[in-house]
Amino acid sequence: MSFDWAVVGNPDNAADPDNGLGTVADTFAVARTNVSNRQYVEFLNAKAMDDQYGLFSSQMMSSSHGGIVRLGDIGSYSYAVKEDALGVQAGRDYSYANKPVVFVTWFNAVRFVNWMHNSQGDGDTESGAYDLTQLPADLSQPFTVSRNSDAKYWLPSLDEWYKAAFHDASAGKSAVYFDFATGSNSVPDSDDPATLDTPNTTNVANFTRYAPGDGYNSGEAMPNRMYPLTDVGAYSETTSSYGAFDMAGNVWEWTETNSVSPSDSVLMGVSGSAWRSDFQVLLSGQPVGIGSSPLSVAIDRGFRVATIPEPTALALAAMLAGWGLMRRQSLMPAPVPQRRDKRYTRKCRCGRLRHSNQRDQPEWVGVVARVGSVEREIQFGVVGVVVGSRIVQEVR
Repeated sequence: MSFDWAVVGNPDNAADPDNGLGTVADTFAVARTNVSNRQYVEFLNAKAMDDQYGLFSSQMMSSSHGGIVRLGDIGSYSYAVKEDALGVQAGRDYSYANKPVVFVTWFNAVRFVNWMHNSQGDGDTESGAYDLTQLPADLSQPFTVSRNSDAKYWLPSLDEWYKAAFHDASAGKSAVYFDFATGSNSVPDSDDPATLDTPNTTNVANFTRYAPGDGYNSGEAMPNRMYPLTDVGAYSETTSSYGAFDMAGNVWEWTETNSVSPSDSVLMGVSGSAWRSDFQVLLSGQPVGIGSSPLSVAIDRGFRVATIPEPTALALAAMLAGWGLMRRQSLMPAPVPQRRDKRYTRKCRCGRLRHSNQRDQPEWVGVVARVGSVEREIQFGVVGVVVGSRIVQEVR
């Protein structure tokens, strides 16, 4: 099994001032795509003939969201990708092989990366990147699992995930973060990648958006919510600034980071967003690292792998980062320091924002507006996302 990797350079970069996330001391790489059903089946067939560690969830087989079936009896289990669901997506077949695997626990994800660390095949799942041999019998009790210093593969930490998703690769070590994990400050379009009606092919994702366009932004991206996932990397022209696919939408992703506090290891961090998330959830600077039980599974949660880049990839990343920085400096005027305001106008017509800050009401020219959370019922006009001193996108 192999992955394509997105090298995340600019070590010791500054954190996002909005939430303190994103600073990482070393260069690393993340898989460009989530682990797919096809890849997870390879893992199951190698390590789950008796499935003593619960690597398979029955919901992978029983739910239309899951994409894996189990055959045989304990001790001789085998696994396969589900057969295509015929004609369920507006007459098109729904293929499971390259959909992200879901219904995986945090422990399933950690055992997968341990297996990769130990060269796959019959490699051990209980040690390697993470030592699982000292876990308490009752996993509802606090426990600590830390990445080993010699880890070859691992789950991204919350900071690593956030940097790979939102940091501007061309900004060097500066605290420049995009508003969306598509390398953009504009709200992505929501569209089915099989038809892709949006002309905005470099900023599109599998999420829920109600801002009707011509065949897109009409709710969930996929036409049948019982079969809602897109193939990993399906939006081939949309990536994070570092080149990773699907860090906005499709599925939430496990991280290795304890999401609550160092004294509470029962809840582990989940980052990103999913097919049923709306655009507010996709924004950087919003609450991330949502706490979930490491034993829980969900219809919209998977994971991706991180690693140490190969030397040739490091050299290429350094070259591209240098080129991007020079291009940024040559093409862009000197930036004006500005605090981003990621709140939303509650109601507005059209107009221009004169100023806004974190405490005061914004002053608008020819606009009725208030800062607060977005409301579904809008009395008049449209709602716009306020970023700095502009409306970057209008949504209904």
